[in-house]
Amino acid sequence: QIISPACEIQPLREFAVVEGFRRGAELGSEPVLMRIGVDGSMWMHEACAVFQHNHAGAGPSPELQMLFYCLAGLHKAACHAHFVFDGKDRPATKRGKRVKIAPHFLARGFQELIVAFGFTWHTALGEAEAELATMNCLAQIDAVFMSDSDTFVFGAQCVMRSTDAKPTTVCVEVCTNNVLFHGVGLPQLELILLVLCCGGDYDQVSLIFYWLDSGATTHARRLACQAVDQRLHLGSPGSRLANHCGFLGRKYPRLAEAVPDDFPDINVLVQYVEPLTSWSSMNWREHQPVGVVQ
Repeated sequence: QIISPACEIQPLREFAVVEGFRRGAELGSEPVLMRIGVDGSMWMHEACAVFQHNHAGAGPSPELQMLFYCLAGLHKAACHAHFVFDGKDRPATKRGKRVKIAPHFLARGFQELIVAFGFTWHTALGEAEAELATMNCLAQIDAVFMSDSDTFVFGAQCVMRSTDAKPTTVCVEVCTNNVLFHGVGLPQLELILLVLCCGGDYDQVSLIFYWLDSGATTHARRLACQAVDQRLHLGSPGSRLANHCGFLGRKYPRLAEAVPDDFPDINVLVQYVEPLTSWSSMNWREHQPVGVVQ
């Protein structure tokens, strides 16, 4: 809801073609295929959720059938899709639950389908979301195709979210970090702060009720971001609740009382600002698109 004003809905094929011509012009060459990064693990989990009930009545391998049609939708667009799967070294706990590191039962079949469609894939060291965001930052891919906007927290530059606005074609909500900053006024640091206040994937602390109830202004958010920045670099909460410049306008006792002494948890903060990716070691090699869809 917060970033929706910065999103633009358009057909995936149209967006991919325009982006391909733009990149071709920048490179001084013919139009090139737009490179889209996809969280393969998320696709598998979403496919399983659809058939959680009445699985027996859905026919043989309904999850793989669903994934097949999703791949077919991408195949129709003028783009190359690269899928990234969660690695074994991803955080052990997420949203308060233990993370299973065993390979997903759909992984092998799904990866075979990916290759059959001419797309590519690899397994990240940690979380696929962080891997895709880093690839986007380094221009290895042009956009991240997700069902949510979590990758912005990890620094993604362009995120596409699927939408049912036009069921007859594959449409996406496109949002870039530049529009997010200038249109909504949310730079990455404020997004991280918002996630920390909401509890996020790695922490159960939730201040979002007090945050929204306080009617926090842009100045209030900036002041809180300064506190997070101070905590990150100095390791001390210091005067994070002080209001020296008077930006807050009044006191917020409920919010102040709800903030833990160790907020933000430096270990949780590091998960967002320095996530484990393939670039975190010297063993990473560039994954070049092969078998490009014609």
